[in-house]
Amino acid sequence: MIPEEVIRSVREAARIREIVGEYLPLRRAGRSWMGVCPFHADTDPSFSVNEDRQTFHCFGCGEGGDVFKFLMKVEGLTFVEAVKALAARYGIPVPERPLSPRQQAVKDQREQLAAANELAAEVYREALEKAPEAAEARAYLDRRGLAPEIRRRFRLGWAPDRWDFLARRLEAAGVPAATGMAAGLLAERRSGSGCYDRFRGRIVFPILDLSGRVVALGGRLIRDGQPKYLNSPETPLYRKGEVLYGLHQNREAVRRAGRGFVVEGYMDLLALVQAGIEAVAATLGTALTAEHAGLLHRYAREWILVFDADPAGLKAALRSIPLLLREDLNVRVLCLPEGDDPDSFVRREGPKAWWALAEAAPAWIDFALDQGRRLHGDTPEGTARAVDDLVPLLEAVRDPVRQSLHVAHVCRRTGLREDSLVQRLRMERRGAPRERRAAAHGGGAVQATAQKSLVGFLLCHPEHVPAFAGEGLENWLDDPDHRELWNGLVHLMEAGGPLDLATFLLRLEGLPELKALAARLAKETPACDDIEATVHRLLTYCREQRKKALRRELLDRIRSDPAGDPARILEQIQALR
Repeated sequence: MIPEEVIRSVREAARIREIVGEYLPLRRAGRSWMGVCPFHADTDPSFSVNEDRQTFHCFGCGEGGDVFKFLMKVEGLTFVEAVKALAARYGIPVPERPLSPRQQAVKDQREQLAAANELAAEVYREALEKAPEAAEARAYLDRRGLAPEIRRRFRLGWAPDRWDFLARRLEAAGVPAATGMAAGLLAERRSGSGCYDRFRGRIVFPILDLSGRVVALGGRLIRDGQPKYLNSPETPLYRKGEVLYGLHQNREAVRRAGRGFVVEGYMDLLALVQAGIEAVAATLGTALTAEHAGLLHRYAREWILVFDADPAGLKAALRSIPLLLREDLNVRVLCLPEGDDPDSFVRREGPKAWWALAEAAPAWIDFALDQGRRLHGDTPEGTARAVDDLVPLLEAVRDPVRQSLHVAHVCRRTGLREDSLVQRLRMERRGAPRERRAAAHGGGAVQATAQKSLVGFLLCHPEHVPAFAGEGLENWLDDPDHRELWNGLVHLMEAGGPLDLATFLLRLEGLPELKALAARLAKETPACDDIEATVHRLLTYCREQRKKALRRELLDRIRSDPAGDPARILEQIQALR
């Protein structure tokens, strides 16, 4: 929890032109500063920075906000991360909430594991660069076309084929063997006495999270043997379903391009980067997850899935599509020639051929429909079964307008009547889990659910109320009861004393219906690891949806009353941005 007065101090101290100027050149234009927008493909200076208001706005893509919003967008940070980054820059202390003994123990362990991983990555990097026994590994990387600058950028290393190379280095640095084993760097001997290096005789690929911490390692044998690839096991620091290889190093390239590629494995990613194709991230021994999709959403709105053309690869692509669609991402699928992977293809054919394939990559809906017809046959019955396979993907599209356009596209390609497919979608929703059903309805239903969740999280964790008390949250809640609950939480905060759910419910004793609503919302709110980040995402969503509704309302007023004051209404619409 960051106190509101600290947030205010950081906002006042931060100079938005100074921050933005580190990411793009700015030139004065009247009272503003202009540059090329970093958030969409643009060549003209449509990005404006207003020093008086300490805000930015792009006249091309519509992005805008304050210095926190800029940093969140450009670096893929949460609100809390952005505040802390700017506070550190301007020397403003951010008080940390006291941790419970258990929370402190978890924090300490994660720091110890990160330190052990960092040391291991550095030891292996030094071995690759300097050790005589790494000559074979260096030659292997040369044959694979990975230049020294790529090796340094991704911190590649070499684990000598010895049982205790790293174990001895960790011991010399004072890292307990238990920490090395907890980090997945060492493994316990079967006899139970002592431990040995997990990675031996392998090229080592440090796996970084978005903050640049080494959270795990990957290793590849350069001689025959099994397993060819070996990754760190999951630890308190590393969950393979929550980390994408290379996204930390490539996030700027992804952001500049406005789109990126998702591949499988570090060698495919490195081969593409070596070929100059840098907007790419890789999964690591796991299918794409909803958490991965959330990470991708931070940096670009379009992602091209790259999978092998074998049945397993095609199935993986179809499984990944709805996860990305639920993040409102544009999805295309690039299928390589059979027998190829990104590494072999780009080394043989070169980047021009890759870009030609990428430009021809079909949209997800055409890919899925084509795959269904290949699988089931191009007959009326086969088409019906292909459409059945497509329905769950259509149902994952949350925006009703986009979903309607996709439905029309499918009907044009198959000859189906739109009302038949719409009815089939309704049947799918009735049989879908509650969460998917709520997301599918889009519009008002999703917005109402988000607002309800927003209030629920704050009821369960009222200690976070100060961090959002200045966000104007009451303006973005449609339900008057939700607004009253939020205002009540703010009043409780301002009154001092205990800031918890039990105290708040006591204050609602004279309002039984409101108290029952608060208790119900709290009961229905799920557990969450990062409350502030979750609340901020929900608040951002509610705010943007409310602004869209107000814009529509103002535009309707222009259409319904041509004799009115359209200039004034357009000014109001601009202000909403």
